[in-house]
Amino acid sequence: MNTQEIERDFPTEITDESLGNILLDLFRIIGSRLFPNSPRRQRRYIKKFAGRVKGNELSFGQMDAIVQKISKYGGTEIAEIGSDSRYWKQFQVLLSGMLSLMNESHMDALATDTRNEESKYNQERLSRERYVLSVSWGIHNEMTALKTLLWLFTEGHSLDYELSAFTYTEHDELPEHSDDNQSHRGHSFYNYFSSKYTPAAMRAWDIGRAANIVRWCYTVGYLDEQIAWKSMDYIGRLAVSSFHSFADFAKSYAFGRLFWLYGNTYDPKEYLSEVMRLLKTTNRLFNRRNGAWRINPWPKKIIYPSGEMPMNKELDNDLVLLEIKQRFTYQKQCWNDDILKTLKRLGPISRNVSRFKAERYDELLCALEEPISMEDGWALISILPPNIYDNDLLEDFPLEWIIESKIETIQLDDRKSIEEYEKLIDSCPNENVKYNLIANLMALGRS
Repeated sequence: MNTQEIERDFPTEITDESLGNILLDLFRIIGSRLFPNSPRRQRRYIKKFAGRVKGNELSFGQMDAIVQKISKYGGTEIAEIGSDSRYWKQFQVLLSGMLSLMNESHMDALATDTRNEESKYNQERLSRERYVLSVSWGIHNEMTALKTLLWLFTEGHSLDYELSAFTYTEHDELPEHSDDNQSHRGHSFYNYFSSKYTPAAMRAWDIGRAANIVRWCYTVGYLDEQIAWKSMDYIGRLAVSSFHSFADFAKSYAFGRLFWLYGNTYDPKEYLSEVMRLLKTTNRLFNRRNGAWRINPWPKKIIYPSGEMPMNKELDNDLVLLEIKQRFTYQKQCWNDDILKTLKRLGPISRNVSRFKAERYDELLCALEEPISMEDGWALISILPPNIYDNDLLEDFPLEWIIESKIETIQLDDRKSIEEYEKLIDSCPNENVKYNLIANLMALGRS
């Protein structure tokens, strides 16, 4: 593929030419509602990938068969592209392909939808994206968007999969929706697959979701264009350094989604429906005629104006990642400063606190972003009640324990910070909280 053929600027906003895609998406939505997938139809479709489905859940062997079959999908490669080429930006957007198609979003621009608030259709789409970001991701502004991206870049479900080796808790009976049951299922999944797949094997699940989160957040106004494209550039380099084709990327994405579905989907009918949704979306992406992951090439190397950008697999010291971290840290501190100013205006927690005021303390304390700074810790100590009061309201709102948990998130990076933390504990007016903070410090081997 000649990169000169795709040198036109890749659009940031959706254009009128892209509206035809929206109409096609509407027809798909209408069709899916007129002809819903029955369990029988779901099993018949999944059978093509994993063999006969017994009951409402796949065996680990069938999940493995799905992953292996997806890895054999075709695709093309391109030796190298310039970081300033149109296709480099298009490639970054294509990485969001799974969730883009699942949510009937186009991939012709950075934005997932037109941002014309005058259109009722666009208002509904934007409202739905804000709702999903808020409910499913806890994202409602730039700070929470950056926090989520940092989690996907540095931890994500790849780390959850790795930690599943240690999270099994043995019980006679586990409630269906309990955290212990989720840990048990995650451990079972890891126990079967760990000899075949390392945590890096589901990295695309985190990368693909990160690409979609950036696009959604830009569309609804949580991220500006500059930080959005910088984040997408980092996502693209993560993908190129970790995978060698769209099929390889799709295999990893499917493995990650199957892990997430197995641990988080409790309704058997919903589980089969979601597996079928994954497989149908994969087929659309690799359609021989117009599949986005079939007809577009996977770049092997990205050439930057100053030379080749190092493609190490960690990218921990990447300038873009550091900028995102700095931006998040600044916004987090501004957020916490505003909360602490309000807490100081409320004053120290008293014996005769009213229900309204207790609820307000609880709301503000829980809203503090972690980890908090040492200065934040001193501010919390100043409002801490000296003892457990004989007050029904404070039993309903255990504010001192919330303060204690926040203080324990203070990062102790060197001897100086440990000494400052010890001074903070010594000044604590609440003996119960003071005892627990000392015990926690000793348990960490920092005292």
